[in-house]
Amino acid sequence: MEILKTRLIEKAVSDLDAHGLLDPLLADMARKRKDPYSISEKVVDHSFAFHFLNGGKQGSTKGRGKRR
Repeated sequence: MEILKTRLIEKAVSDLDAHGLLDPLLADMARKRKDPYSISEKVVDHSFAFHFLNGGKQGSTKGRGKRR
């Protein structure tokens, strides 16, 4: 369970950083504009939604919504 928790945290932080979202979230928390609990819920919800919108694949969202 600890390995899973660690990997999920690493993945979430990496994805946020790659998309330029990590620093603004940390700044909002530091300025007490947002609390860590609500931010963590949004990150988890969006991470899973993004994964499923991409058909379980990593990478760009090109072609999303097109079916063959």
